[in-house]
Amino acid sequence: PIVRPKARRKNQPIPLPAELRALLAVPLSPRLRLVRDVIIDTGLRSSELCRATVGDLQEHPDGYYLAVTVKGGDESLTPLSPEIVEQLRDDLLARNMPAVGERLLVRADGTAWDKSTLNWFVRALGTKAGITRFRLGPHKLRHLVANLAKDEVDPLTRSRLLNHASPATIAHYDHALPGELRAARQAQRRALLRYLGG
Repeated sequence: PIVRPKARRKNQPIPLPAELRALLAVPLSPRLRLVRDVIIDTGLRSSELCRATVGDLQEHPDGYYLAVTVKGGDESLTPLSPEIVEQLRDDLLARNMPAVGERLLVRADGTAWDKSTLNWFVRALGTKAGITRFRLGPHKLRHLVANLAKDEVDPLTRSRLLNHASPATIAHYDHALPGELRAARQAQRRALLRYLGG
């Protein structure tokens, strides 16, 4: 059999700090702000967010988690930040505490989000924020989340936070954040001088 090389993946652009600040500054209703913030907080896939139900929100001794069905059908617990838990609580109270089987995230009319409407929402949000370098989508925000704490969180843990089946997948998500290349060049130069005995 002929073995063809895999196509090289194109590096996804991610929002720069000023673009992310503009995105966070776009005025939104509490429900739309919740959707935006859950995407940025968790980096979950669109399909995982759209399938999540009220019953998937679980309290554990160390905080709240969202039980999500990931690629391949396995279940994973995704930790939620206290700020997101507070927004979710407010939204669930506004919805009169929906049943455990109802979708966790719903639109203003009460219908469930699907991948298409979630992509449209994030794309429109990027346009309102003035992001013009690329078309923003949930997956580009997922790439951003994967890079935010890479100096503080090891690759295995970052991969698990994104529910990757293989820890090697995180390499496809790594980006050089602003300033990292300059700092790396300076470190490389210092190392060269040390190597030369200088």
